[in-house]
Amino acid sequence: MKSQLLKKSISTYLLTMALPMVGLTAQTLLIEEDFGGLSSDRLDGDTASYFNPLLSSSGGSSTWVGMNEFNQDGSVDVKGAVGAYGSAYLTLGSYVNDAKGNEDAIFSLEATFSNTSAVAAGTWIGVGFYEGTPSVNNAFFTTSANNTSFATALLRAEGDSGSEYYAGPNTTSSYDAGAISGTVTYKIVLDYSSAGGYDGVTNFGTVYFYRNGSNIADFSSALPDLAVDAISLTKTNNTTLGDYESLTFVQIPEPSSVALTIAFGALCGTFILRRRR
Repeated sequence: MKSQLLKKSISTYLLTMALPMVGLTAQTLLIEEDFGGLSSDRLDGDTASYFNPLLSSSGGSSTWVGMNEFNQDGSVDVKGAVGAYGSAYLTLGSYVNDAKGNEDAIFSLEATFSNTSAVAAGTWIGVGFYEGTPSVNNAFFTTSANNTSFATALLRAEGDSGSEYYAGPNTTSSYDAGAISGTVTYKIVLDYSSAGGYDGVTNFGTVYFYRNGSNIADFSSALPDLAVDAISLTKTNNTTLGDYESLTFVQIPEPSSVALTIAFGALCGTFILRRRR
């Protein structure tokens, strides 16, 4: 009887210890933006709600740089800024690029948008990545010697035709996900892990696009050979389309590392039980 109680106690203890370990290995939060500011304040110059020191120590910056039309509450409007197109971005330093080829080089950018008005076709807001430093007066599709966009997802005006996903560079390797309206959550997963096939020579990683919590990707594509230097919000046209509600950027370990954690916990349990006997 005592032996059974002991086994149960040890099993319960190991479970309570193992679950937090699995949680920690499940993902590492790198950036979070809750857009909790005011519509009267510009996002430009504001600090992200959370910015992991790992990014800061690798040269990244927690300060948003952006066009005047991006506001701290996530709304996008007209404030007399130059041009119809624009971006707001956070730099990531070398953190993601340094991780390429490692088992844990899987990164997920998730953003929720709300479509607040019916506007003219060709109007959209979006989110994605850049090599180099984006120009705040350019949108993701703008070709520049200083920066190149990739892995971009757009929320288009209701009824507007055209692609929502772009593996890149810029507008290449695109996919039309079909009509999307109301509030939508996009998840863009960059897989630079060795298990995913990345070798930095012929395979430069894979991008997966998801929406609204689906476990099945709408679209996946080979990634171009580009550095991951910045996360960017992007817009077109001087007409209010919608709001950004939230944004998170996390690092996800290769599945085998999670399995290893669980296996380690089981091994420890077996060892303790045998020692007790």
